[in-house]
Amino acid sequence: MRGTLVVRKFLLEFRNQTVFENNLGSAIEATATTLRFHQHSCVHFIGNKGEQGGAMNLKASTVVTIHDNSHFLFENNVATFSGSAIYSEFLFLIYKAACFIRYVDGQEPVNVTLIFRNNIAAVDSSTPQLIRENTRYRRDSI
Repeated sequence: MRGTLVVRKFLLEFRNQTVFENNLGSAIEATATTLRFHQHSCVHFIGNKGEQGGAMNLKASTVVTIHDNSHFLFENNVATFSGSAIYSEFLFLIYKAACFIRYVDGQEPVNVTLIFRNNIAAVDSSTPQLIRENTRYRRDSI
């Protein structure tokens, strides 16, 4: 099952409001890509279903860059294998444990909200859950 929006070795930019809802295949499947969410972005991933990460399947060191005043909602996404809302195949050997979610220019984020609600991975994996479900993350929490 392929993603709904599939990108490879690309810079994909989001501005304003974007909604990915009820897609079959991860809403975004990105390989060696930068997903840049600009200031005042509001992105909702609702009811998407994929094999790895219902909302986002991030492969080969894909990174997510966020700016100030951004809002993200991940709700009711299902992964039939692993990742629930987000699955990342980030290559830690290259980046020495850098996070796949980054703030622009490495500065402190201002008014950034990440909400994860009722996302499910159908098959449990041995990877520890880094993001708790039903939790609102704000500044200094990511």
